[in-house]
Amino acid sequence: MEGRVEGQLRLPLCGLASAALWDAVVSSRLALVEEELEEERARVCGPRDAHQPERRALRGGHVEGSLVLGGRRVKVQRPRARSIGGQELSLPSWQGWSARVPLDERALDQNS
Repeated sequence: MEGRVEGQLRLPLCGLASAALWDAVVSSRLALVEEELEEERARVCGPRDAHQPERRALRGGHVEGSLVLGGRRVKVQRPRARSIGGQELSLPSWQGWSARVPLDERALDQNS
């Protein structure tokens, strides 16, 4: 084989580079989702550790959730918010992110 040194294996660099790029894009997208969720919770609950007598919602920690990103289901620590009365409050952006299944959307587009 031309370009091959005897005894050396050829690595599939194109495949490795593609996988690394895919992982980087998915990781970046996941970081964006987590940042958006925290910003939304701050709008609902107010700044973290700030005394607010008129506060209407409290931070409720995180709960494990999952989203489809890059065609793969990934785990996400979803931030929680609760009303002063103890009711779970949904974050609209979580509803949007968790409802998206890009592969289903792509399949529908291809069938049209």
